[in-house]
Amino acid sequence: MPDIDFKRYKPFLIYVIGFISFVILIYLSIPSFFNYTKHKDELERKIFENFSLKTSIQGKIKYKFLPYPSLEIEEVNLKGSENNKFFLGSIDKVILKIPFKHLVSIKKINFSNLEIKKAKIRIDLDQFEYYKNFFYENFKSKPIKFSNSQINFYDKDKHIASIDEAYLNYLNDITVEKTVLKGNFLGDRIVVKLQNRKNRDLNKTLSIKLRNLGLSSVINLSGNKNLDDQLLGNFKLNFKDHAVISNFIYKNKSIEINGGKVKNNFFNGKIYGIVNFYPFFDFNLNLDIRVLNFINIYKKLSDLNEESKSDFFSINRKINGILNLNIDKINSTTNLINSIESELEFINGNIFFHKFLLNLYKIGASDITGNLVNDGKNVNFNFKQNIYIDNLKYFYRKFDIPKKEYINPQNLFVSGRINLKSMNIHIDEIDFEKKVEKEEINFIEENFNLILLDEGYKTFFDFIKLKEFVNLVLTK
Repeated sequence: MPDIDFKRYKPFLIYVIGFISFVILIYLSIPSFFNYTKHKDELERKIFENFSLKTSIQGKIKYKFLPYPSLEIEEVNLKGSENNKFFLGSIDKVILKIPFKHLVSIKKINFSNLEIKKAKIRIDLDQFEYYKNFFYENFKSKPIKFSNSQINFYDKDKHIASIDEAYLNYLNDITVEKTVLKGNFLGDRIVVKLQNRKNRDLNKTLSIKLRNLGLSSVINLSGNKNLDDQLLGNFKLNFKDHAVISNFIYKNKSIEINGGKVKNNFFNGKIYGIVNFYPFFDFNLNLDIRVLNFINIYKKLSDLNEESKSDFFSINRKINGILNLNIDKINSTTNLINSIESELEFINGNIFFHKFLLNLYKIGASDITGNLVNDGKNVNFNFKQNIYIDNLKYFYRKFDIPKKEYINPQNLFVSGRINLKSMNIHIDEIDFEKKVEKEEINFIEENFNLILLDEGYKTFFDFIKLKEFVNLVLTK
């Protein structure tokens, strides 16, 4: 085979390459001649068809063919697709990539993916039903990315929280539809993943992680609604050493939790009930604990410092509802309290004890009502307590009270308040079938603080200290 003399054909090759490059350059430059200002409506329609996003273009539109053919649009408003009813946010810049074959005509122009930069997205929590329907049923899109953005959550006109420096990536192929959202949320790094596995019964999976807090959750949703317009699924929530697993039904802006299991270092049990999202967030839940390990709780409380004591009883003001807490068995070193039945109500950061019934093993029972109030500086538990002693002989033996010192404290009523941060008690009233005189109350209060609250929670739950105090009061 004879050698080819490339030098001879070099001018021709340069001409061919140059001609091809020129043609490509002309082709790539065609969209530069379009009058985009007159065709904003057409572009908005194309964006909706390709990405299911209703937009309103306010700013300039530029075409660039390097590093790839694309339109850059400034100042874009993002609206809900339902008659423009909801304002979803504003965008500084939108970049729309154009497939090579769709550059000839503005009417034939199409987009392969969308990139959003510096957006401010608004999510109205009171419109949860709209977002659920929009993203669950209607959202069909080509790939979307947005970066350096902010997602703001509102309850009507009140700002609740934000995800800053938000990055989102949305992909859709034959087998799976996947969205990944990352950003800064409440001083923590949040990662949210939504995955739609096509042609499966439980095909939608939502996972949320707060890395520094140590919280993660996975929610699996059924691919289809049933005839009652319900969403079925299950979830798993992990928070440090705590885990919750349950099935649920979502209907009419409420979640019904059933078959739930709770497990941590303190107890394991079952949870069920209702969580409502509208017209405001509240709940009515039942937590049935089979065994409570009070030894671990005692160790935890004993290690709390001053700041931790306040945080331990700090309840978010947005958490409102009723919790029916029942404990079948309590493991402790004293066997003083056998079981607990209670009804607690959470209102604006405070806890109301409508019922807190203690089964005192063979001794009798104690019924407590009151409220726990955290004002930021102090954590006060205001209480009224009735103690019923059914077995006096066992009570005396349990607390090592000498027989000759026996008195009859069968019906005892006490009211007052305990500061759970400074660990100090103030007693308003004591009734041993008749009211105790103020001087006697002062004596009991003083010794309760000296003996049982001397070292905070460490001595408050120390049975030896409790016996010392009871002996002092009943044998005085």
